[in-house]
Amino acid sequence: MKKDRIEQLNRKITKIFHKKYGKIVFGHGKINAQIMLIAEAPGRQEEIHGRPFVGRAGKVLDQALAKANIARNDVYISNTVKFRPPNNRKPKRTEIEDFLPTLHEEIGIIKPNIICLLGLTAIEALLGKGYTIRDHSGKIIEKNGMRYLISYHPAAILRNATLKPAFELSISKLEAFK
Repeated sequence: MKKDRIEQLNRKITKIFHKKYGKIVFGHGKINAQIMLIAEAPGRQEEIHGRPFVGRAGKVLDQALAKANIARNDVYISNTVKFRPPNNRKPKRTEIEDFLPTLHEEIGIIKPNIICLLGLTAIEALLGKGYTIRDHSGKIIEKNGMRYLISYHPAAILRNATLKPAFELSISKLEAFK
C-alpha cells in the first residue's frame, strides 16, 4: 500500500538525515492525490508543527486552492529539502542533492497527474536551470513523463502582493487535474 511505502520512506529519511539536519518535516496530504505541490523547505511554523505550509504562506496557498475549487486535503504537499535551513536561508546545492533521491522516491509513490513547483528552488531541483518564474509562471512543462506546473511560492505573495494574480492563475490550472 502507498501509505506503508510513504511511512517506510519517512523512516528512511529520518535514519539518513536526522543527525545531519535535525528535525525533519515530511510530506503531508492525500496519498492518492492527483495533484502534488513541492516547495523549497519548511519554515519556522512548519518545523514546530511538523507539517508543510501551516504558517502565513500556508494561508495564502489555502486561499488560492479554495479559489480553484481544490480542497487542501485532496492534494499532497512536500518540500525539496525536509529540514529548515538555518536562518531561513535558501537550501544549499549539496543539501538539495542530499534530498533529491528521496524526493524522487516520494513522487514515485504518490504518482500524481501533475506536480506544482512552488518557487525557484523546487523548479531548479526538478527541472534544472533555465526556467524563470517570471517567464514560466502558469506554464505546464512535460519532462521525463511527468507534468510540472511552474508557480510562485506563496511566501513571495506575502512579500509582493502584485504577484498574487499570477500565483492564483497558476494554482487555478490545477483544477483540471484533480
